[in-house]
Amino acid sequence: MPASVFVVLTVATWLSSPPLWLYYLSFSLLRQSDTRTMAESNEEELLISESITVEINLNDRDPKQITEGVDKVDFEDVIAEPAGVRSVDCVWKYSFKTFTVSKHWVYRGLTAIFGLPLSLLWGLLFAFLSFLQIWVVAPCIKSLKFEFQCLCQPLLQVTKTVVRPVLKMVAKVYGSVKGMVRKEA
Repeated sequence: MPASVFVVLTVATWLSSPPLWLYYLSFSLLRQSDTRTMAESNEEELLISESITVEINLNDRDPKQITEGVDKVDFEDVIAEPAGVRSVDCVWKYSFKTFTVSKHWVYRGLTAIFGLPLSLLWGLLFAFLSFLQIWVVAPCIKSLKFEFQCLCQPLLQVTKTVVRPVLKMVAKVYGSVKGMVRKEA
């Protein structure tokens, strides 16, 4: 058997069988997962299923008032005629109706076309941001706090021994200065 075939077979066998530490890891995870009670497991599954199947309120679609100013744009806020210059009354009436109806139906059309793709996009974006916050940012900050703790202790000692006495001296010098305010008429 040539050496290259032996190496390929050895590597393939090694890759097909997981390393020993993986067995220990999976066993410890199984043992940890068995420590949860059945009630805790059912409660967790119930919370997940409730968050997915929660009823949506079709009447109050903005309960937190995040789009407060959007619906307040009316015809009178956009188009106005001064008292000296007036258009024909029928033009004014039809302009009002055209503005109101077109605003309503164009919004509905755009939400019908782009609503689902954009909600998917925003869901993916916020899921990705949550993933980054949980799995990247928070551990990095925790790691930096842990690593910089060794630098903070000497810096704190330097501050206590050098900077604090200098600041106390400056405070004593300027603490004895008194000012007077005079009013001159």
